[in-house]
Amino acid sequence: MQRKPPIRSQNIRDAASGEPCAHCGRKDDTVVAAHYQGIGSARLGKGRGQKPGDLFVAFLCSRCHDYFDSYAAGNDPERAIDFALAVFETQDRLWRAGIITDGRK
Repeated sequence: MQRKPPIRSQNIRDAASGEPCAHCGRKDDTVVAAHYQGIGSARLGKGRGQKPGDLFVAFLCSRCHDYFDSYAAGNDPERAIDFALAVFETQDRLWRAGIITDGRK
C-alpha cells in the first residue's frame, strides 16, 4: 500500500488555542493540537520523523499530551481508544466551527 502524503492544516492546528482539553476538559493556555499516537497510527501517516495528518489531532492540555506521548500507561487498546475518542471530540468541534466541512457551500 502506497502512503499518501499527510494532510497539513494550519487552521486546524491553530484552532486549539482557547479550547478545553478534549480528554480531561482543562481549559488553559497549554492546549495544543496533539497528533494521534497509538495502535494503528502508521495507517494514518505516522512513520519515521512523520506525524499522522492534521485530521488526526486531539486538542490536549500539556498534562494529557504528556500522558499520551510518554506511553506512561503503555500502548494498550484502552489508551489508544482514549486518545481516539479525544480525536473524535476534536473533529466534532472542528466541524461545528466550520474549520472542516463536507466541501459544499
